[in-house]
Parts: sequence; structure tokens; C-alpha cells
Amino acid sequence: MKRFPCAPRAWLAALALGLSHEVRAQASSDAALFLLLPVGARAAALGTAMVAQRGTADGMWWNPAGLASVTQREASLNHSQSLMGTGDALSVVTRTRAGVVGIGANLLQNDGGELTGDDTLSSGNLYRRSLALVGSYALMLGSRVQLGASWKYLQVRFDCSGECPPNPTVLFSSAAFDLGGQLAARVAGIPFVVGLAMRNVGTGLREGADGLDPARVHLGASAQYTIPDRLARDVVVSGTFDLAMGRSDTRPLPRVGGELAWADGVFLRGGYVVEAIDSEAGGASLGVGFRVRQRLQVDFSRNFSGLSADAGQPPIQLALRVTF
Repeated sequence: MKRFPCAPRAWLAALALGLSHEVRAQASSDAALFLLLPVGARAAALGTAMVAQRGTADGMWWNPAGLASVTQREASLNHSQSLMGTGDALSVVTRTRAGVVGIGANLLQNDGGELTGDDTLSSGNLYRRSLALVGSYALMLGSRVQLGASWKYLQVRFDCSGECPPNPTVLFSSAAFDLGGQLAARVAGIPFVVGLAMRNVGTGLREGADGLDPARVHLGASAQYTIPDRLARDVVVSGTFDLAMGRSDTRPLPRVGGELAWADGVFLRGGYVVEAIDSEAGGASLGVGFRVRQRLQVDFSRNFSGLSADAGQPPIQLALRVTF
């Protein structure tokens, strides 16, 4: 299986010898992988099949068109823990007369481990911090069409603490944008949404180490069905399906998710991602959610395969969402 290993001694040696090109290539590769990690407990539980999801701040990270149907101000905080590091993502969206706007920040921190030097290298600790700042805008055209766009500023930083060589900091930065659209329809009385999104376009990361390109095209659909009260009261079942493809993929890779909601307050979710072998988020996932007094929602998810799970540390996600 292809890995993206932490190699702190190699990085430090490159720093000490002035091989900045090699270090920046590694930074570029880490930046590309960072953009592909899932953001949000609900998204992770649904197998990241999110291109046709709408009405929450999650759209900022998956398809900005989904923000257009947000009806209230919303703030969400997502926390993740995996072999790749500790992640925290904050997003805030609000509706204006001209549409819905949102801002967000996503930070991933990783401790590269202790560095033990020899005659030429000192001892220290290497740290990696990956940061994405996002601004989004979405609007609704009529009652069926939603459009959206996001701009991202990306920064990956390697720092050394303790006894380190001179000028140990390595900084890599880039920019990217997302574009998306959604179309709503009803078939036999069942509401459907079809979504299309281009994510992480224009990062300039294609030439990074390992050749990883974070640009993706997503096409998918979602449907929602309310079970008749005679069978089950206040139960809504929904399903979502995506096809995702990058430049290096030979075929589209499917993602599928499902959710069962009871009384609009308890949510059970599951998903599956058919992903490339170097993925952090491939395989099965499960999650639960609870809404309290229509203002606060708590979501939790766990993945059962991928790089972290294979290494004995399955990814977990926790999210808090407040509407006001």
C-alpha cells in the first residue's frame, strides 16, 4: 500500500544541507493529501457522498452550492483524530439579500517525532501544520437551481523545536477554488437532488512529490423518503451517491451513504467509499447524531479502513453545530 510517511530525519537533513527543493516537494505532497482528508462527522459517516447534500455549513468543504438553501446563521466546529494528525475545522455561514456567504478554517497538526542528530545535526522535534482558509458564496436561481463557489488559501508549515539547525522552518503555500451546482426535482413524489462539483482546482500541486493531484470532479444524487405514519411515525430515510474522479484515476470511484432520522432529532448513518489504495478515508463508516432543542446538533463518526485504520488508529470525527 502506498503511504505518505513522516520522515523527520530526512526533512531535517535536507534542511541542514540546504536542499529546499526536496523539502518543498514533500510539503507539496502533504498539502495535496491534506485537501483530500474528510471534513465533518456527518460527511465522514455518509462515506463522503456529499455533492448533492444541501442546507448546512458542510457544503463549504464539499459542494459550495449546498450553502444556498441555508435558512439560518450557522456555526460548526469539527474535530478529527487519525494517524495523519489532529484536525479542527471551523465554519460560519449566514444568509444575506444577495445569497449565502461563509468563511471557514481547517487546521491539521502532526507531531513528526523526536529528532536525534549526529555530529552535524542537532536534536529537536519536527512539527507539521497544514492550514486551509476558505471563503464561500452561494445563491439560488428560482426554486430548483443552486450555484456556489469557494476560494481556498492553503499553507503547509514544517517547524522544528529544541536544538535545530539554522532556519529550520519550511513553508509551502498555494491557492485553489471549488465550483458547484445542484438541481432539485421530484420523482413520484420523492424529492431528489443532483449535484456536480469541481474541488481543489488550481492548486499548482500536480508536480508535488509522489505525483498526488488533489483536484477532483464529483457527480452525484440524493433522495429522501418519509415513511408513512402507519408504518413508523416521524421517520425519514435518505440516501446519497457520488462518483469522484481525479486526473490520475482510471475510472470514477463511487461513494454511497444512508441516513435514518427519527423525529428530526436522532440520526443513524452509514457509508462506504471505494477509493484509491493511498486513501485515508476509503472503506466503511458509521455515525450517529443528536439534535437538542433545534439549536444544537452533535455528530460522531468512525471509519473502519484507510491508512489510519490499517495502522491501528481508525479515524474518528466529532462535530458540534449551532444555528442562531
